[in-house]
Amino acid sequence: MRPVLGVVLALALASGALAGCLRQTQFACDGDAACNGGHCEATGFCSFDDATCAGGRRYGELSGALANACVDVPPEPDAPPPSRCPDSYAPIGGSAHVYRLRATVTDWVAHRDTCAGEGGFLAIPDDQAELDLLADLAAGNDLWVGVHETGAVDVYETVLGAPATFLPWDTGQPDGAGPADCVRLSAQSRRYRDDRCNLNRRAICECVP
Repeated sequence: MRPVLGVVLALALASGALAGCLRQTQFACDGDAACNGGHCEATGFCSFDDATCAGGRRYGELSGALANACVDVPPEPDAPPPSRCPDSYAPIGGSAHVYRLRATVTDWVAHRDTCAGEGGFLAIPDDQAELDLLADLAAGNDLWVGVHETGAVDVYETVLGAPATFLPWDTGQPDGAGPADCVRLSAQSRRYRDDRCNLNRRAICECVP
């Protein structure tokens, strides 16, 4: 039996020697320090600076199936869509919408058309808090707001075509005296008054970013 045992031992020794001579094809890293001046990528393989790669790095020879391949460049995050509101508009009081005071004194229709041409609309206060912010921005001046009579008496809608649901009328308003088709914000009472659309007042444009 000794000759057989000797053959088995010789084969085992030869196999071990052969394994020691085989070229290593893969090396896993656990940090940049293991990469001898390179970078330990998230894949667990080392990469090295290479200006010919779009990402600026290439995997080393011991990176398995990724050997000598350029490191993938992660896609750019989706950029937020640009605001459609002009830079001259700004939020007030932490509001999500942005506003611009139109110091030009003109009629309701002219203000409505100018605001729409800028991508906004003649300001429509949704509640008393927003109305107060607009009044503060107006600094004591009466303002046209984006609310008008539909043609039916005392039935009002916004410049966006929706029924006007917030109508904080001043005492005795609307009074129905004359062709009062448009709505202004009284700086004194901070309430609404009906008025002739062709009168000249200031206004605030509103825009949704």
